[in-house]
Amino acid sequence: MDVDEAVALCGDRSKWHMLIFLLGGMTTAFPSCWQMLAIVFVGGVPRDFHCQVPDDIINDTIPFVKDQRTGEPKRDQCNQFVNESSNGNISYSTNATIPCTDGYTYHTDFTSTIVMEWELVCTRDYLKDLSQTIFVLGVMAGAIIFTTLADMFGRKPVFLGVNWCLLVVGTATAFAKDYYLFLFLRFIAGALQQGITLSGFVLCVEIFAANQRTFAGIIVQVFWGGSMVIQAGIAYALRDWRDFQLAITLPMIITLGGWWVCPESMSWQAANQKEKEAEKQLRKIARFNGVKDYPEHPLTENSIGLNIDPRLLSLGKVDEETGDTAVVADESKTEEKPKEKQSFKDRLLRRKPKDDKPKAEKDTLLTVIRFPQLRMNLLVMGALWFVNSLVYFGMSLSTGDLAGSRYVNFAIGGVVEAFAYTTCYFVIKRFGRRKPLCAYHVLAGICLAISVFIPPKAGGVDLAPVSTAFNMLGRFCISNSFAIIFLYAGELFPVNIRSTCIGVCSVCARIGGMVAPFSSLLVKKVYWLPGCIFAALSVVVGVLTLLLPETQGRALPQSVEEMKTWNRRRGRAKSFDVHASMRNTRRERRRSSAVRGSDMPRKE
Repeated sequence: MDVDEAVALCGDRSKWHMLIFLLGGMTTAFPSCWQMLAIVFVGGVPRDFHCQVPDDIINDTIPFVKDQRTGEPKRDQCNQFVNESSNGNISYSTNATIPCTDGYTYHTDFTSTIVMEWELVCTRDYLKDLSQTIFVLGVMAGAIIFTTLADMFGRKPVFLGVNWCLLVVGTATAFAKDYYLFLFLRFIAGALQQGITLSGFVLCVEIFAANQRTFAGIIVQVFWGGSMVIQAGIAYALRDWRDFQLAITLPMIITLGGWWVCPESMSWQAANQKEKEAEKQLRKIARFNGVKDYPEHPLTENSIGLNIDPRLLSLGKVDEETGDTAVVADESKTEEKPKEKQSFKDRLLRRKPKDDKPKAEKDTLLTVIRFPQLRMNLLVMGALWFVNSLVYFGMSLSTGDLAGSRYVNFAIGGVVEAFAYTTCYFVIKRFGRRKPLCAYHVLAGICLAISVFIPPKAGGVDLAPVSTAFNMLGRFCISNSFAIIFLYAGELFPVNIRSTCIGVCSVCARIGGMVAPFSSLLVKKVYWLPGCIFAALSVVVGVLTLLLPETQGRALPQSVEEMKTWNRRRGRAKSFDVHASMRNTRRERRRSSAVRGSDMPRKE
């Protein structure tokens, strides 16, 4: 019996599975989402600020400039006039300006952010976005380090250990005294965040049998959307960035007791010769679910009744450790034959099973490059991951720039994502992967383009809510596509190079995530350009998705050769359809000609 069958005997989607799925989903999504998107509130930029000057001379000292979005005048945020009021007895032309000399005055609902505390505005505004880029760089490092550790030592110790480390690093971040220490701690937090995300996600999925893992892999992402709603509430209640940072970190204390609650992946245990530990855990699950008569050793052959005579077990004719079911002749009726001396070569050859197949050629990334269909799959999927990450994080991190309350908009974004992940499972089950992915990307691009060009006001009517609504609709579409590409990428590549190809796609996504924060700098120069770039890229990769094969209902290829065979069959099928259509057309023409000929008058 394999692990999936043993898990199914415990009761698929049982109360144990639901309980662990709920706990695992929360302890995975909450810290991951909170640390990833914390910069929205930790690095919140006040919407209104200007040079710090006495109030009685503010109109004479701060120049007015034209707002590029609304066209209305507003105070310059980064410059002040050069005059006697700000420079003592030195007199300059009142039209000349210089950067702020005495700091800034902020008008905001924040009590404190890193932007306000370390003055990361004007010529230093890129430093706030740099901190998020460094965080994503840590994410890339964590994806390499912790996936390897999880495969070596198991999902449970890595998942819990990384949670405990992030508890320490996140708490230390709240007490950072300068920007550069904050930057270093954010890099470490990014690496640890990815360790939680990957090991926790795999653990949540692997507790289910294989036929339920697609459902679990999609629905577990709903916790991400829910965590965004909670994060918005925490940020609304705590306006100081240090208090907020502690509030999103300290809840991880509950994982300190997780060693006695969190299970290890039984699939990992079985794959690493830890069948006894897996069987012990399976029996506990069965008892928790009230399953009676559960096998004592479900992962060994002699415990599942595969036509094994019980008398063989009592007579010791079957090895209870290995489950060898070969019938051994009675020693009293069989004359023992003298053992023949064998050479080492003969003994080695006899150990090989009869159906031993020649070792397959090892495939590498060069194999993907040589094979046209695989090359196309990798290029398109890499572009999809890059654009998805760029657009998703570009929209998520710019939530504070939307009209209205940044807290309400952030919470609405979380609700939209949770709804997207919920509906995504049913959409791909009905329509497959390729067509929904194409549609979601094209719709996301259209919605983003519309939201950019909607003016703030028209005829005295405030159109900001309409723009925000289209932005959220685009957010819904890009969240759906994000959920699909994780599943789709694993189905497009043969098993022996699947991890390598997904790793390449992941690197593309991280590059997109590192570029996304700097879109806010471009908004200040040309407010409509980032949205247009996001929209155009989303539409382009959506169309490119049509170059990929549909994988729904198709057995996953186990090797490059199998995929070549599959593609040849697909090509022959298309060719057959074309030729059959041409033959049918010719047949119809001959039949029509025969009918017309029969209607003509005959010569007598």
